[in-house]
Amino acid sequence: RDEHFDGHISLWLDNIQQWKDLKNHSISLYVPYEHLIDEQKGPVLVQEAIDQLREAGHTIPADVDTKCFWRRYVKEGTHKRINKTYTQRFTEDQYRKILKTLQTALEAVADNERAHAAIHSYIEDVQAELPP
Repeated sequence: RDEHFDGHISLWLDNIQQWKDLKNHSISLYVPYEHLIDEQKGPVLVQEAIDQLREAGHTIPADVDTKCFWRRYVKEGTHKRINKTYTQRFTEDQYRKILKTLQTALEAVADNERAHAAIHSYIEDVQAELPP
């Protein structure tokens, strides 16, 4: 992990920039993972995604139960994949690099309220890990 840290953090920021710079593409919906797996926010995001797909011309049954869909495919699937006994830790220097990268990303998504809020929450999480 440490050996590839700088490359991965740089690649993550590059992906954000590439999404923003695409000329023939518009971003319909940012889906922060933490919101997707949240009991309250997750089903709302699923409904927003369904609405976006419908607006784009995709056929989706009208009777889709978004809470049931979310519970089956997101909540239950997430619990199978999450190892609750392990928490990833970074060095202080790595946290500072993450913070700097997130601050750059925050500027890149300033025009999208959800993306901005998600990255801002990541900044707060990283700041909480740093010594005062």
